[in-house]
Amino acid sequence: MAANIMNIQSGIAPTHILTKGFLDNYTLIGGSGLTMSLLIAIFLKGRDSGTKRISQLALLVCLFNVNEPLLFGIPLVLNPVYAIPFLLIPSIAYCIAYAATFLGVVPYVVHAVHWTTPVFLNGYMSTGAWGGVFLQVLLLGLGVGLYMPFVLISDRVMKKQYDRGMNEIIVAARGEDVSTGFKCVGLPGFEGFVARSLASDLVRALRAEEQLY
Repeated sequence: MAANIMNIQSGIAPTHILTKGFLDNYTLIGGSGLTMSLLIAIFLKGRDSGTKRISQLALLVCLFNVNEPLLFGIPLVLNPVYAIPFLLIPSIAYCIAYAATFLGVVPYVVHAVHWTTPVFLNGYMSTGAWGGVFLQVLLLGLGVGLYMPFVLISDRVMKKQYDRGMNEIIVAARGEDVSTGFKCVGLPGFEGFVARSLASDLVRALRAEEQLY
């Protein structure tokens, strides 16, 4: 990046395509894994209300390329469903952006812009042209299309997990084992999490008006 800036100041064409600014602009849109594309895919195709709620909360910070709420909220970390697109989509975006820059379709990244600069604004500021923004839009659209099938798969996996968890809770509720002090909320793992969530909802409903009849 420093060499490109020096070349521009000297009236020489930039020579380096692969810079940190290049990666920030085209392979880290919304953060690692091109997660802005994942957010849009969830809004368009996602059916799991919990995942959509997390995505809504993460939208604002994702515009500034911060994606920790998604990484640890959905979660994406160690998630086998999203592992393939999380690695593949940025790689495809890198190849397309590199080719477009090499062929002169979009200008080189020649201005240093902080990585938290909002999406699209950084594309314009770093290249000094709308071509960088148009390329970002193209890559976002491609990422959305590639993420969509995995969003649907994730929803199916989550539904099966919820159904299995509810069945385990029903079995525990009908049983006689109270070794943990509680039949359901003391269950380990996902089943216990669901039971405690339901119990918390019930407590709130009892305390509120017009919740239970």
